[in-house]
Amino acid sequence: MGGSEDVRKSGASMRGSFFSKHRSSFLRSGGDRGATVDLLRGTKGADFEAPGLVRLEGEAVSCGCWGGGSSEDFKSRYIVIKGPFCFVFQNETASSPSYAIRLHHMSSERDKGSRVVTLRESIRTDAHFMITLDSEDKAAELHRTIRRMTAEAETEDIRKRLGHGHLLNKRSSVRFAEAVATQKTQDQPEVPVTTTEMLATINLSTDPYGL
Repeated sequence: MGGSEDVRKSGASMRGSFFSKHRSSFLRSGGDRGATVDLLRGTKGADFEAPGLVRLEGEAVSCGCWGGGSSEDFKSRYIVIKGPFCFVFQNETASSPSYAIRLHHMSSERDKGSRVVTLRESIRTDAHFMITLDSEDKAAELHRTIRRMTAEAETEDIRKRLGHGHLLNKRSSVRFAEAVATQKTQDQPEVPVTTTEMLATINLSTDPYGL
């Protein structure tokens, strides 16, 4: 029994050292390399992964005067969910994700039969990611995965607030994913201007004193 336990601990230590090395490489590069899809999979695999179209949107702007996103927004991306984070890669062989989405306090919406999953921030309902998958089955799987990861993240937050954070036992690959996400959530595309913001800007420019 003791021998098996020693082997298990040795394996965990080696995996921890492996991910620690890649984490250092990722940070030294400023987030440009060292966080491939394969690394995020770890030994247990990703919670979800698939190619898809990703677009960050604000509340719809009815007029065409404000712009509405370029064709670049609709190019295919590779999506990986590991723990409570969604990583968006240019493709499956990219050296690092373009950006990450924190799933804490997010809601996932999907109409029955749709290939589109909407990921909406609870603190700002006019900003949301629209993710289009290749099939209805994949969209349903993504929807379920996001809801499960969001629930797990909220449970973890509660445990931390209660002072039980030290009891959390995370795999090395999940801790690595968290380190990558901390850096890459800062690289999210800017939210398009919303109707409300556009009208507020127009009102301010025409009546700067609110008279």
